Amino acid sequence: MPRLWTYTVARGTKEKQNSKLTTCALSQAVKEFSKARLRKRAQSHLLRRPRGPKRPSDGFNSPLHRRSLEDPDQKRNALYLIKEEIAIMKKLHHHNLVSLIEVLDDPTEDSLYMVMEMCKKGVVMKVGLEERADPYDDELCRCWFRDLVLGIEYLHAQGIVHRDIKPDNCLITSDDVLKVVDFGVSEMFEKDSDMFTAKSAGSPAFLPPELCVVKHGDVSGKAADIWSMGVTLYCLRYGRLPFEKQSIFELYEAIKTDPVACEGETDENFKDLMSRILEKDPTRRIQMSALRGIICMLKNHAYNSS
Repeated sequence: MPRLWTYTVARGTKEKQNSKLTTCALSQAVKEFSKARLRKRAQSHLLRRPRGPKRPSDGFNSPLHRRSLEDPDQKRNALYLIKEEIAIMKKLHHHNLVSLIEVLDDPTEDSLYMVMEMCKKGVVMKVGLEERADPYDDELCRCWFRDLVLGIEYLHAQGIVHRDIKPDNCLITSDDVLKVVDFGVSEMFEKDSDMFTAKSAGSPAFLPPELCVVKHGDVSGKAADIWSMGVTLYCLRYGRLPFEKQSIFELYEAIKTDPVACEGETDENFKDLMSRILEKDPTRRIQMSALRGIICMLKNHAYNSS
C-alpha cells in the first residue's frame, strides 16, 4: 500500500517546487503528502463510520473533529485533512519532540509539505517482525529512553497522546539527542481530560494488550503510550521485538498472554522495570510520574526501579 507521506531532505532541486521550499536548508526535513491520497483516506473513513448516534469517546475528542468532514469544502481541502497534525505540532515546544517550521501548499501540484527540523542521524533503529538490529549499549539505552520519557511526559501534559511510539518514530540528532516525530495519528483532548479513547491506531507489534481485541471499548491513551515506550526500550536493548509471530492474530494473542522474555539479562533492575512497563493490565501498568522518578536516577546509574 502506498504511503500517504514521505520524508525527504529539503535540497531545493525541483524546479516546480514551491519557491519557499526550494530555499530550505539542509538542516531541515520535509514530510511530503499526496493530496489525492489524503482525500481518498478521508472518504474511506466516512464510509467506515458506524451508523447511529456517536458516543463522546468514539475518537472525536479533539475540538478539530467537531466539524464534520462531510462538508464538501473540507473534503476538497487537503490542508484541512491534516489540520489536527499541524495543530498538534504547532502546540509543541520541547527538546525531545521534532519541531514544525512551516507548512507549504502548492495549489498547482498534488503535494503538500510540512517542513520540520532535521535529525541528521535518522531513525534510532530499524526493527520489525523478523527484522533484527544491533542492540545498543546500556548507556545509550538509558540516555535515549530518558529522552523518550521526557518528550512523551510533556506531550501528555499538553493533553495529547501519540499512539504510534516505536523506534521508527524516534529520530537522533547530530549530537545524539532523541526526538519523537510523526503525530499523524496522535489525538488531542480537552484540558483536564482523562485521555481515554475508543480509537485503535499504531503499529501492531507496539500495541498494548488492551487494544489487541476486537471490541476493546475505551482505553487509556496514556497507558497505551507507556506500553509502546516499553516495547521501544526492549528493541533498543535487544535489537528485536518482544513479541514475534507469523500472523497478526497470533501476534495479538502473544501480546495479550505471553510473558516478556529477557533472556540472558543479568540486570535485575532492568527486568523489573520492563515488567512494570509491559504490564498486561493497564490499570497496574507503571504511570508516567513513576517513570519520571526512575529516569532521574538513570543519568549516572544503572537501571533502578526502586
